[in-house]
Amino acid sequence: MKKETFNLHSKTIKKIHLLYLRYNINENKKKDFKKRRKTYVGSSFRPVGLFSKEKEKVSFSWLVRHLRRMKEFNYNLAYKKLNFTKAVNRSLYRIGRGEQGVLLVRPYTNIICKHWRFKTPYIALQSARIIYKLFCNYLTQRDFIGADMCRKFLEMGFTRARRYANHHSGKKYDVNQNVLPQEKDSETCKYARSADIFLRYRRRAARDVNYIQLRKEWRNAEI
Repeated sequence: MKKETFNLHSKTIKKIHLLYLRYNINENKKKDFKKRRKTYVGSSFRPVGLFSKEKEKVSFSWLVRHLRRMKEFNYNLAYKKLNFTKAVNRSLYRIGRGEQGVLLVRPYTNIICKHWRFKTPYIALQSARIIYKLFCNYLTQRDFIGADMCRKFLEMGFTRARRYANHHSGKKYDVNQNVLPQEKDSETCKYARSADIFLRYRRRAARDVNYIQLRKEWRNAEI
């Protein structure tokens, strides 16, 4: 079988590799994550041995096309003046990457943010449950923007809680912009458990078949 190669910028190659792992790696083998091989050939990239038998396989070429087609989140809009529940503004919404725009898209940001907490595992669980319930309600209404914003808040719950798990002060860098050492209990502290809760609900949202379909339709129609 002929190897697929693509001439792409090195940063794009790394993003594709991370996406490829995200879609294809077997989650039951997290310990093997760093051992999985990858081969860079000049500006071309070939993933090796990354498929999981338990999850649907995503081709490398599909990821390349996906990145080339995806519209970046637009930070240049006057978000404070925009109401994304109005039909005239809805088409301006872009999914972007990860949790981009999570604090900008009103009124969804205001509605969801008041429920977003992660100080303790108990608080994180109550928060994640409420946000996931909002997610399901938005899906029922076929309101993709609302559902996607809930997914972004769940993702931000994970990333912020992990930041505090790694650095209890919330600061990753010192005054000289050097990365501070991780806390000794970064994998067992209350913030780590809060992060796990948000990650679990985020995955449940991202894998919802109705959300996936709406996301695909929205992505194809982005302007």
